[in-house]
Amino acid sequence: FLISSTKQLRWKESPDSKTGGYFTINTDGTKAAVGFAQGQACQLGEVTITPQSRFAAIYVTAREKDGRVATSRQLLVAAMARARNTGMKFSLAGDELLEKGRGPILLEPVKAAINLSRPGAARVFVLDQEGRRTEQTIPATNGEFTIDGTRDRTPYYLVEF
Repeated sequence: FLISSTKQLRWKESPDSKTGGYFTINTDGTKAAVGFAQGQACQLGEVTITPQSRFAAIYVTAREKDGRVATSRQLLVAAMARARNTGMKFSLAGDELLEKGRGPILLEPVKAAINLSRPGAARVFVLDQEGRRTEQTIPATNGEFTIDGTRDRTPYYLVEF
């Protein structure tokens, strides 16, 4: 691991040089795992994120201004991977944009297990593409739940305590 001077950022290089590794963010207000961390249990204080997708950027953050993940009544989970415009085209080498495409944006779905080790029962709501709460919920047992962009058709979730 490479660790920042604040110890809030950590980079773990992959043994497979093709994937490049991943980094984690561990602050009071935000916990995240970003990169090629499939199958890695990223322990970030009271949050463990275990990506099940090859590449993902998964954030758990307190909704309140100056909120803390450990005590916030509401947490926002955002899980993103590759995103492209419909019809977007690149060169064979992948280093030159040939056509910018158009909307809608196509998102690669993300799947991950998230464990929140903190007091209180968690209720997990699926948010729509605009970030609005829906009536759809995801089961959470002892603070553990699985997000699945294919099943839920969204990258956004709201956790309430």
